[in-house]
Parts: sequence; structure tokens; C-alpha cells
Amino acid sequence: MRSPIDIYIFIPIIIKTGLGIFLPVSGLRTMLIDIGAGVGGLTLANFLHHLNDDCSKEKTSTGGRLLKSSSNAFAQHFGGILFTLLVVIIPFFKMPVMALANVPGSKLVLESVIWGIGVILTTIILNSVDSAGKSQKDICAGAISASRIMISLIVFGLACVFQFYTI
Repeated sequence: MRSPIDIYIFIPIIIKTGLGIFLPVSGLRTMLIDIGAGVGGLTLANFLHHLNDDCSKEKTSTGGRLLKSSSNAFAQHFGGILFTLLVVIIPFFKMPVMALANVPGSKLVLESVIWGIGVILTTIILNSVDSAGKSQKDICAGAISASRIMISLIVFGLACVFQFYTI
């Protein structure tokens, strides 16, 4: 079984952190740019992760892999937003974050780093479930169920609504 995480997951984290430094979320337009950069980076990272699958003996589907990468990106974005919310609610996480937030200039980066930790945790869960529950043929074909796509879209919508109301 292959590792559920690789170096590519740092692509969207670096993009969002850089974006957070130069373009802090302050309105609907910057929120949409932030979401687009996050989901776009996650889709790219997932697609690159799937390219590392050993599919030399199996039929591959670029469209299926892209759909699966996008669907996973929606769920991962939700995981990042959920972790950001949990850090604010749970005192165990809240205290160190409040201490770090007092460092000058850290607020612009801190939210993206917390989002990134949530994304990494969600990525580990998603890729572990795929590795354990799918055959190599399904992984190479980019097979994904309609219910997983629907759940990913719903939780992505919830994450967007949450972000909108917390601007």
C-alpha cells in the first residue's frame, strides 16, 4: 500500500499562504479568489498524486482521474475549513493559536497554515479509504461513486457558506 500523502499536498498550502500574505480575505471577491486558489491547488495536487499510481498494466482515464481529483479537492477544502472552525472552538487548540496570533504579521499566515493542517488530515483519510477499499483497476480508472461526488459538493457548499458568513 502506498503512502496516503505526498509532497504535492504542499502546493495548495503554499499557494493559499502566499495569497493570504498578499491578498487577505476582506470581501466576496477575495473570498472567491481564495476558494478558487485553494480548490485549484488541491485539484492539481490530487491529480499529481494520482499520476504516481502504478498504472502501467491498467487502463487509465484522465477524465476520471480529474473528476476524482476535483471531488477530493472539494472534500479537502471542507476539511480545512472544519479544522479552522475546530481550532477556534476547542480550547486545547485555541490557546496556542491565540498566542501565535499576537506575533506581528502572523494572522495573515496563521489561518492558511491551520487550513493546511486540516487539508492534510482530510487527505490522509480520503487516500487511506481509497487505498483500502479500491482495486488497482478502479484507482487507475479514477472510479468514484456518485454519492461521494454529491457529498463532496454538499460539504464544499457548506464550507463556502461558512466562509461567506465569517468574512
